[in-house]
Amino acid sequence: MTDNASCVNATRVMIDSARKDEILLEAVQVLTDLNLSIKKGYVSSDGKVEHGCIEQSFETIQNTRSDPVDGMTALELTGTDRVGLLSEVFAVLSDLNCDVVESKVWTHNGRIASLIYLKDTDSGCPIEDSHKIDLIKARLRNVLKGENDIKSAKTSVSMAVTHAERRLHQMMFADRDYARSRGLKIGVENSPSVSVQNCLDKGYSVLNVLSKDRPKLLFDVVCTLTDMQYVVFHATINTTEDGAHLEFFIKHMDGTPIRSEAEKERVILCLSAAIERRASEGVRLELRKADKPGLFAEVMRTFRENALNVIRAEITTTTGTALNMFYVTDAIGNRVDSKVIDAVRQRIGMVDLRVKEVVHENEEENRVTVDVQFMSPYPFDIIVDHTYSGGNLLITDINNKILLKVKPCNTTFHNQRVLLDVDDKPIVMLREKMQPLENVKFVVTIHPNVDYAFVVALIAIIDAMKSCGIKQKLVVKGIKNGGEVIAGVFADVIVAAATSVVSSLHND
Repeated sequence: MTDNASCVNATRVMIDSARKDEILLEAVQVLTDLNLSIKKGYVSSDGKVEHGCIEQSFETIQNTRSDPVDGMTALELTGTDRVGLLSEVFAVLSDLNCDVVESKVWTHNGRIASLIYLKDTDSGCPIEDSHKIDLIKARLRNVLKGENDIKSAKTSVSMAVTHAERRLHQMMFADRDYARSRGLKIGVENSPSVSVQNCLDKGYSVLNVLSKDRPKLLFDVVCTLTDMQYVVFHATINTTEDGAHLEFFIKHMDGTPIRSEAEKERVILCLSAAIERRASEGVRLELRKADKPGLFAEVMRTFRENALNVIRAEITTTTGTALNMFYVTDAIGNRVDSKVIDAVRQRIGMVDLRVKEVVHENEEENRVTVDVQFMSPYPFDIIVDHTYSGGNLLITDINNKILLKVKPCNTTFHNQRVLLDVDDKPIVMLREKMQPLENVKFVVTIHPNVDYAFVVALIAIIDAMKSCGIKQKLVVKGIKNGGEVIAGVFADVIVAAATSVVSSLHND
């Protein structure tokens, strides 16, 4: 049952069912696979009945698949992580005429686990030829074992039937990543606090987890407890801006609590590892590009040549387009220098590969406007085309690749323009003021983290084009350091020319 009246910013989901194995995991898995963020919850098992009350936030999380990819060949890899490993893996797959449909990659404590869903490049069908499968396994095993990982490197091929993220947890658990020494620095600063105590009078073991809140935290904990053969009888989930507090009353499947200090320590290590595996450290890069054979091999080779280490990746393709997310660090787990990120983006494509967080250390020298994805460290020309159909503006680079668009969206009461990105996603809205003024002015609603100078620069360009009666294309030059620093896709020199407009709009 759902309830939207009890809380203004969340939906309460209440579940009553007969208690059975993995029922809690199934409920949490369904909610997380719907891209819902669980903020509060209470679980109680009374006899054979399971009661659950979960408040799920309206806030959605990164939209990625976790369900199996039907009809594809699933490739499972585990081994020692190193810089360039994924580049070698995808190069082998490309060489063997295997097309990567989707993939998830996790790393933790110097280990790597990856699920890769494949099809044959020529036929577009699952790979079922036993000789080819053996060849894939043999070559990838040689890549994974490197020079000193002969025993622990593993490859297996099957038809995809398992929940992807649960399977990754199982693979890393079987690889004993929780018992290994840390290879990189990732996750050390944000390590969770896990404690276990026995409640002897009730016959439970009480597990407490304190962690930085993040999407799918509850799933990761419940999934690990379930795969370790523990049953959750009662639980309380509470999240705030400061973090998440999870409390579980657990027993073994035979009804007994945790028996020894060694077992307590193992539970603590395993849950800490489960939480850290999905830690979103490093710089997040998103790739959106037309899919083609060997694309991922090319991207990973570029990462390797620039000494980027991929600590987590989610790769998917849909309707001929690759939609990928990478978290990257340098070779030893430190934050990547912004110049390296810029060089990688220049190689792959400034529009195709976008930074989804600020990577520049000096914000005074590298100002972020609408989004850091619109910044470039290199001089470049953009074309503002006023002859585009229907009175729209089309902003492209010199190769006619679309960067931005401006379209009218007038209403009965207002003349309006909307600034769109390449995917037609609205960025800002410009609306004409409905009051008598000597000159027509536009009111611009600026959303959080949007630099109004960028918007004014756009207004200045549009105004200049109208004032001059320009109907042909305009070329605007971006200027690098030494002149003015680029702000968004327009140079600051344009913003400087519109300073007086900024003041009047702001005071208005």
